[in-house]
Amino acid sequence: MARGSIIKRASGNYAIVFYVDGKQKWKTLPGATLKQAERALADIVGSVYEGTYQDKNIGFNELVDNWLESLKAQVKPSTLDFYQNISKQLVERFKSSNVRNITTLQVENYLATKIGHISNRTVGYHLTVARMIFKKAMIWGYCYKNPTDFIKKPRVEHKEVKILSADQVDTLLAAAQGQTRLLIITALLTGCRAGELMALRWQDIDLVAGVISITRNYVRGKISTPKSRGSYRQIVIPPLLVDELARVKAGKESDLIFTKSNGGPLDWSNFYNREFLPLLKRAGLPRVKFHSLRHTYASTLVASGEDLKFIQGQLGHSSLTMTLNTYSHLLPGKAIDAGRRIQAAFNINTTKLPKA
Repeated sequence: MARGSIIKRASGNYAIVFYVDGKQKWKTLPGATLKQAERALADIVGSVYEGTYQDKNIGFNELVDNWLESLKAQVKPSTLDFYQNISKQLVERFKSSNVRNITTLQVENYLATKIGHISNRTVGYHLTVARMIFKKAMIWGYCYKNPTDFIKKPRVEHKEVKILSADQVDTLLAAAQGQTRLLIITALLTGCRAGELMALRWQDIDLVAGVISITRNYVRGKISTPKSRGSYRQIVIPPLLVDELARVKAGKESDLIFTKSNGGPLDWSNFYNREFLPLLKRAGLPRVKFHSLRHTYASTLVASGEDLKFIQGQLGHSSLTMTLNTYSHLLPGKAIDAGRRIQAAFNINTTKLPKA
């Protein structure tokens, strides 16, 4: 497989040299750095080898259509919807502009229009999607450098997760009734995500073993697979929840545990806005997201001294790092205990150490 080469011209611009069907081709990359030139050459040579190289101009809107079409067999429907929603806004900005002519400054200006109107984290998602689109354009031969390469995501301030105290949990449950109460109890005692709870079936629960199997997720009106590979899991549930579920199951005809009155899947937006938020207000509790119940579950496990690897498994985090990044602030006491254990292991007597 020919690798091609990079040449620096007298103008100072880099050019890449590669071969298509035995014919030598040159492409000058005005303003590109050596790193960008190397990346462009690698992507183009790869696309030539795979037979996907295209040497023609294309409008940004057409590129996005082709990119989204290529993803249909690769990503989950919910992920595709996410990409479509962001790429629609990108197309509104760049329309049918020749992909090769879109500059880093234009992309930066687009992102600047979003700052202050959406969260910095979401602005970062827009940059990520734009980067993916232009990377595919390079692979397909529509452009020779990625204008997003050296754009940094805006800073995202870390916010500590909001959790409910034991007293607040008691107040919340005292004010809740019926299915709403069961849904809240299940969230508090399993740490399940909202979509996982909505997709939960009776066959997913082993009341004898006291285990819930998470194998599905409900996203934007559709039953899908869980969020990630790590989200497939079995959650150990306490006797209290076993009893609550057993009592409800006896009079339930629907396969789904949480449903609308007609037995269909629960309308999450309706539940959240018309049931959960008003319930918090009636109970005199601060406005928190339903996801805070998951954080409350996790923080309770941390505070009770459960092993972090076990907590990771219960939550369905893809890595222990994710668990640590979210809940490490709850571990200061454990850090002190660890330090004392290390000192004890070496049997160091601080009173006998020489003075500084």
